[in-house]
Amino acid sequence: MASKLGITKQEKKVLTYWGIGLLVIIGLIIIVNFFFPMSNGLRKLFDKNSSSEASYKIVDDFSRYSTVSTAIEKFYSFVNMKDYDSAIKILDEEYVNKNNINSSNIKNYLYVSDSLLSFQPNKMYVKSNKGIMTFYVDGKLINSLTGEFYKNEYLKVILDGNTFHFSIRPIVENEYSEVANGK
Repeated sequence: MASKLGITKQEKKVLTYWGIGLLVIIGLIIIVNFFFPMSNGLRKLFDKNSSSEASYKIVDDFSRYSTVSTAIEKFYSFVNMKDYDSAIKILDEEYVNKNNINSSNIKNYLYVSDSLLSFQPNKMYVKSNKGIMTFYVDGKLINSLTGEFYKNEYLKVILDGNTFHFSIRPIVENEYSEVANGK
């Protein structure tokens, strides 16, 4: 058959080796992808129809929603225990430095109550950039035991997937509304 195609036995061997090599590489890619699926960031890089990441999108992934909610609850658990040093460590460093927040004046920047506070999120918006996810969260502060409403709360939560750290910054309603309205 090699003579019918006009190729020598040596050329046939080379083509056979190339074909086997190509099959091995394809097989390895399939096996690696099966055991180590592509991350969302890498998948978006290969997805030609990927939309622009320039705007915030509403969070509809329950797992992500729950992760951010848990981070906020952790923050408020420190506030409830009056462990303000730990609460300051969770607050956004720039926010703390800008306002000179310390454990003695933190009450001026947070809603503090004698009863146990709980944060109940309503909507979240997210934007991702190089492993860092920025969330804008609208929710309400309530009494953990009675469910009594205290106030609406707006927060900016930053989750750094590269270092597995998060920070929280209280924001004003206008800042949240700009994100929610796509501005």
